[in-house]
Amino acid sequence: MSQRLFEKHIVSAIRKYPNLRIVGNPGSQFLKGILDVPDGIGGIATSYSIEIKSSPLYPYRYPLALEVGGDIPTNADNHKYSNNSLCLGVEAEEVVQCRNGLEVSVFIEKVLIPHLANQYYHHITGSYLQEYAHGTAGIRQYYEGVLGEIDPTIWNLLYNAAFVKAPERNDPCCCGSGRKFKRCHEVAVNSLKLIGKENVEKDFKVLNLL
Repeated sequence: MSQRLFEKHIVSAIRKYPNLRIVGNPGSQFLKGILDVPDGIGGIATSYSIEIKSSPLYPYRYPLALEVGGDIPTNADNHKYSNNSLCLGVEAEEVVQCRNGLEVSVFIEKVLIPHLANQYYHHITGSYLQEYAHGTAGIRQYYEGVLGEIDPTIWNLLYNAAFVKAPERNDPCCCGSGRKFKRCHEVAVNSLKLIGKENVEKDFKVLNLL
C-alpha cells in the first residue's frame, strides 16, 4: 500500500519539481534528479542530486531521501549515512509532522529543501542554523523543546497526564506550579499525545525516564 500510494504521489511531485523524474518499473518506482535550493531572493543557492524512495510507513513517515551526488560528506556530522540516506531529524518530530499523512511534494518543500539549505549553510559557514544532536542527546534536545528544561519528576507527571489521566483545563496543573493546567502544561501534554504513547515510551526509556 505504501509503495502504491507513493507512486501515485510522485506523479504530482514531478509537476512541481520538473528536474526530478520517475525511474524504475511500477511497484518499485522512485524519484531521481536535481533538487534546487532557493536563495530566498528569487534565485538558486545550490542544487543537489537526490533520490526519494518510499518507506514502509509512508505517508505516516517520511519517504527515504538520499543525496547521491557526493556533495554532502558521508559522516555523522553531516547527518548522512553510508548508504547516502539523510538523517532528517528525530523520530518524534517526524511522527508529529506526518500524523495526517505527508505527501511527497509537501515533504520536499517543508522537510527536504530546508534540510538541504541547512546543509549548504553548514558547508559555507561551518555551522548549522538549527541542528539536533546525534542519538540520545538529540532525543533529549527535542523533548526539552516540547516539555521545557529536563526535570525527570515533572516529565513523568506530564507523561501520566498525557496517557493516564489529565487534569481538567481549569484544574491546577499536574506539575505543581499552582497555575491552571490550560495556562501551564496543557500544550506540552497535547504534544505528547500527538507523538503517541508507544513512541514517547520508547524515547523516555532511552532517556532513562521510565
